[in-house]
Amino acid sequence: MSPRKPAKKKAAKRKAKPKSKGKSKQKSKKKPSESKSVDVVPSLQSMESVLSSFAGMGRGEPSAVDEAQEIMYQAWVAPTRQRAVALARKALKVSGDCADAYVFLAEEAAKSHDEMTDLYRKGVEAGERALGPEAFKED
Repeated sequence: MSPRKPAKKKAAKRKAKPKSKGKSKQKSKKKPSESKSVDVVPSLQSMESVLSSFAGMGRGEPSAVDEAQEIMYQAWVAPTRQRAVALARKALKVSGDCADAYVFLAEEAAKSHDEMTDLYRKGVEAGERALGPEAFKED
């Protein structure tokens, strides 16, 4: 039997390629599942904000509840929790009928279960005032 010399030549050729120290000019071939791109999906609150702007078109002046809701849209995208809580409290000063502000504070700022329960209760009551009791009746 004769030795396999061609295999040694291929190995020698692979070793001869110098490795670059900088960025490679060749793009790496990645499978689609390995891609690091991230699909950005807008939050429910940001979509709601856009849709609410269409709903209020042609209605004249926005109500206090509308203004408070706009503040809540800012709270949901606030850069810090502290800023978001401050905006939720501001929304309640604009309108005590902003149900989202009560719910937000119950979830983010309540210091006890009793306070959380009270804020949720106030949120339901605010929603009932804003939407009317018919919206809360079961069919």
